[in-house]
Amino acid sequence: MSLPAALSPLPHLSEACVAEERGVFLPTRGHVRFVGLHGQALEKPALDKPGAGKGENQQRLPYIEGYTPYGVQVRLTDWVGRLTFTTESDAGRVRHPVLVYPAKLHEQPGPAFASLGRMADALPELGQRLNFPQQLLTATDHLTAPGGAGPAAPQLLNLAAQAWHLWQLARRRPQVVQGAGERVLDDGRVPDRVDWELTFEHWGRGGFPGHVARDLALPLPPAATSALLNLWDALIAAAQRLPQPSERTALLTRFASARAALPGGRISGTGRSMAQAHPNEAQVNPAQVSRSRVTRHSSTTRADPLARQAALLTERVRQWSPRATGIPEGFTRMAELYELWALARLTQALGAVSGEFNRDEAGLFTGTFRGNGVTVTLNPPLSFRGIGVGLQLLRPDLLAVFDDGRALVADIKYRPLDRMTAQQHREINDQLLRYMGLSHAATGLIVWPGRAETLRPVHQQSAEQAPQPSPVPAPYAPQQALQIDTLPGDRARMVRVRLHPDDPHAALPVQLRTLGFPGVVA
Repeated sequence: MSLPAALSPLPHLSEACVAEERGVFLPTRGHVRFVGLHGQALEKPALDKPGAGKGENQQRLPYIEGYTPYGVQVRLTDWVGRLTFTTESDAGRVRHPVLVYPAKLHEQPGPAFASLGRMADALPELGQRLNFPQQLLTATDHLTAPGGAGPAAPQLLNLAAQAWHLWQLARRRPQVVQGAGERVLDDGRVPDRVDWELTFEHWGRGGFPGHVARDLALPLPPAATSALLNLWDALIAAAQRLPQPSERTALLTRFASARAALPGGRISGTGRSMAQAHPNEAQVNPAQVSRSRVTRHSSTTRADPLARQAALLTERVRQWSPRATGIPEGFTRMAELYELWALARLTQALGAVSGEFNRDEAGLFTGTFRGNGVTVTLNPPLSFRGIGVGLQLLRPDLLAVFDDGRALVADIKYRPLDRMTAQQHREINDQLLRYMGLSHAATGLIVWPGRAETLRPVHQQSAEQAPQPSPVPAPYAPQQALQIDTLPGDRARMVRVRLHPDDPHAALPVQLRTLGFPGVVA
């Protein structure tokens, strides 16, 4: 007597390695009663109506393409990692493990998973800088990757001591204070400082005995402040990965206290900056005012020797931190993960780090961040009526408005732009033009992963076969990462920007500076 299929032990088949958005064949026998993925039933979309089933499959689950007497053909979507399909047929209930790799990052499984691991590694640190609540990072809830050994507590303390020493050197340097707020006083009272050169000019125009007074502005933070804040962020992110709770708690407390000593480095208990927790106090607190000016002179910051030392230490900490290696044990939606990672990287590169990150009911990442001379809004709702009576709504992925009146709108695309049809390119161009017109943005960005071209992949092969040597990826070429198309009239431009986890960390800020946007930090 045999057990029912639902109670029978589930035999494992050999694991297959498949590129995302490809087809995979699940062998069965006889009548197929159920096809599912991690407990969720898969469906075959109806073909009698155009677009049927697209609105219902909001999670973009793989779907059934067709049945044969020997199995089921399933079309994969943007789910990557270890996917376990389950079929129930006359052969019983069988699990079909499939390893799906993000082929848009690289055409070979090994380098593709390595790039995916770098994205997963970067999210905790980026989330800390942008005050991302960790419970909102659902894109990596089911994704875990083996990691290498990270720095021990004594090594982190040594690096922290070097960071503190650099801050002591930076804050003791003489700071130039420039006058601002020119005003003329006719009663002889000068509350701050007299600008005698302007006063003599004022007298020469018949303004005697009035004096021209200049109010003293708040001193600018040291040039290395921004780089030192990045260093402390990296140290805190590395300390969070320490295995021992006692060491981890002690170091996080000490590092947070040291970071709070820097202008703009104070973090409240809720994970937000003090300007967020007490917005009214930020108007009168010099430390908070100076935080918004940390990145004011980016060229001076890059030339400062202490800032360069802090940047080198930051890269050392990042390289020392645990890195995801090998093949992930879980799964994730690649388009959602890439959008989250790209939004975080772009917001950070624009220097907007003060704000709150949320997720709305539709699953969109939302929030408004403020930086030096720029306000960045994620998925802003832009509504209009036009010539009709109905309200239309557009939501670009990112909108950056600068204090000088310029605006930048960005659309994140986890799609192979170099292999799309002309009609698909027209649809993307039309969508970006609508975003630009509605937000009055003269610059529109299409951000995509832009993989390096290598040999064509083997779309499905047994994991037990001997691994093939991975081809060496093409070197990063900055001139190929930025494609600018000036629109007729020379008043607007559409830009295609490559943003890939294998690119140098400073590549995106360099590209934004090439486009002429102020306040960009590395």
